Amino acid sequence: MTSVCATVRKFGNACFGKTHPRTLRLGKVQKEPSNVKFYSNWANLNSFRCLTEHNRRKMGNLILQFTRSVAVLPMLAMGLTSPFVSADVFQPSLQGADVVQAAPEKAAIQSENNILSERAEKIDAYFKARSMPLSGFGKKMVTEAKEHDIDWRLLPAIAVRESSGGKQACGFNPFGWASCRVTFKSFNESIEVLARNLGGDNPNTSSYYSGSTERKLHHYNGTVVPTYTSEVLAIMDSIGD
Repeated sequence: MTSVCATVRKFGNACFGKTHPRTLRLGKVQKEPSNVKFYSNWANLNSFRCLTEHNRRKMGNLILQFTRSVAVLPMLAMGLTSPFVSADVFQPSLQGADVVQAAPEKAAIQSENNILSERAEKIDAYFKARSMPLSGFGKKMVTEAKEHDIDWRLLPAIAVRESSGGKQACGFNPFGWASCRVTFKSFNESIEVLARNLGGDNPNTSSYYSGSTERKLHHYNGTVVPTYTSEVLAIMDSIGD
């Protein structure tokens, strides 16, 4: 059986409503025969059906392609939450670089904290073995020493030389600071003040306490007691390396 579309193609121009060749005579348009008009109308109607059928097939192909693409999304979602697929696979490579860079920094901080803790323990052990009141202030001393860039043993050594580690402190001043004319509200305050001055961070005294540990000790009390510098240095060695 001949299809509708094939019949439309057979009738050619007449199927699409154009003037039939037999209506052209001597340059004048004659009245179109009734059978031609019938075929013309019939062809126009069925050509529309052919186009509709074509569009329907085209739309069906588009829907099929869309369905296939959408079907991939659940698979990706399952992959993100699947215990067999690591979420790191979907992370940018820069994030991995940040993690690699942060690891050494974290290790360095941890190592530094361990060193500070070890030094504080050595100071406290020295004070505790001699029943000195400054036992327990080792952490404060090493923290302030790091803050003002001085030897971590300098503060406890001066305290031992000046007041036997706080036993003879004058008004929470175990360092004999300002010849004991200055008193403090707590040992913590005196530790902070002395560390700031010995570190050269006090503009009023920086000219005396800038430079090496020996220079600091010389201006601290070495001008009065000639052996003062060597005595404090010996105490520093006994506290730790």
